[in-house]
Amino acid sequence: KAIGARGEAQAAFDRAALLGGVDRSWRPEPLPPVPPPPTTLPGDVEGWVLAGPALSARLLPLAAALPAVLDDLPRALRWVEILLDEDPSSPDVLELVALVFGRAGRLGGTERMLMELTFHSPDRAAGLARGAAVWERLGRPREACAQWIRAARWRDDAADPNWRKAISCTRQDPGAGDWREIRAYVLGRARPEEREALAAALDAS
Repeated sequence: KAIGARGEAQAAFDRAALLGGVDRSWRPEPLPPVPPPPTTLPGDVEGWVLAGPALSARLLPLAAALPAVLDDLPRALRWVEILLDEDPSSPDVLELVALVFGRAGRLGGTERMLMELTFHSPDRAAGLARGAAVWERLGRPREACAQWIRAARWRDDAADPNWRKAISCTRQDPGAGDWREIRAYVLGRARPEEREALAAALDAS
């Protein structure tokens, strides 16, 4: 319950009640609502993020609203270890951990976290695209481009907007891939009546 796993908490309570370990008439108090992230970093930011039942409930929205909270890398690295202990399968957690690892120069850790993010995402293509955005935030265009290509190939749909990302980044970095080959492949997957409009959209990338 303390980490927000209410389904698991209820199952454990029901099992304990079945075994006679608790009074079924007792009901747990509801968790207090999570406060919205502050508009400026609190003076005691560590105390604020650790004040709730789970670090992720406060840190994830705070980092989204105020990314500067991650600028203290030693502190951010401590936090992400706690996040991984709380829930190592949350795509939101894995995305933040990948970003912090990358900012700390632990690029192998970033790659591993993004692989886990993709695996635990219900939509694998969307997970790959989230990974590409992380590489972009880290200033790693080659890795980002490879990830955009993987995201587009996962769905293999000519209308997927990730193809435009893939073509745009390979235009800027020819070492990441041949944009002409990608463009030809995408147009070959499209229906004939859609190719002209699609070609114009791809060329505008």
